[in-house]
Amino acid sequence: MKKLLRLYGAFFKMDVRRLQMYRANLLASSFGYLIDSLATIFTVWLIVRQTGTIGGWNPASILALSTYALFLIVTWEFFFVNTLEIPTLINNGQLDIFLTRPVGDLYQFIIFELDEESVFEMVFSLILFIIAVAYAHVQVTWWSVVLLILGTVSAEMALEAIYLAICSTAFWFQSTTGLQHIVYDILQLTRYPLTLYPNPIKGALTLLPFGLYGFYPLDVFLFHSTNWPEVIYVLVAGPAFLWLAYQFVWRRGLKHYTSSAG
Repeated sequence: MKKLLRLYGAFFKMDVRRLQMYRANLLASSFGYLIDSLATIFTVWLIVRQTGTIGGWNPASILALSTYALFLIVTWEFFFVNTLEIPTLINNGQLDIFLTRPVGDLYQFIIFELDEESVFEMVFSLILFIIAVAYAHVQVTWWSVVLLILGTVSAEMALEAIYLAICSTAFWFQSTTGLQHIVYDILQLTRYPLTLYPNPIKGALTLLPFGLYGFYPLDVFLFHSTNWPEVIYVLVAGPAFLWLAYQFVWRRGLKHYTSSAG
């Protein structure tokens, strides 16, 4: 573990030096993404202002869900965005480089390059989330905070599981762009409470771990759910789905991979 952490630190320092060479580009792109996030949240605010309660959630809770979902996706982008490069690495034969190194292949994707452009959005979305929670008059306890933190980690793992499974289909198909767009569109559904949707849709978004993208962790945090199956789902589903995606999609795909040098 210490070796992996030292390796992560070394890659992080190299990435920081890379950014120092293109500071203007970092600031410009970060500002652009921040404006895009503001527009998304503003759209949600307009909808909530006109409709009031949605799916049993009041306006402040809806905004908390929207900002929390934004925090989840930009945090995933910061740490795991290189997962989206898997199809390119496979098609160009560059995956060979990762497979020949004496370090776990997926771990290399995580540390290879960070998405520093997401830092501003992470901080911004977290601040807005805290403000929204304050307006929602949530009774915050140490237990609910612990559950939210653990649920957030589980949600990040669920997001990685989804994109790892989708991008790993490049072992069989040349392009995964269409599937990635479908995943993005489905994730937009979970910016609103799942209680808004019919049971079949809610069930599908729960069976696949899309429901962890905001709704279930925040439902436990905001409403102090005593539904233990839901609490267990929030804590276990992310790691479980990531293990399944790794074992049955990624590793199985590697067995079908032919080196460009072969």
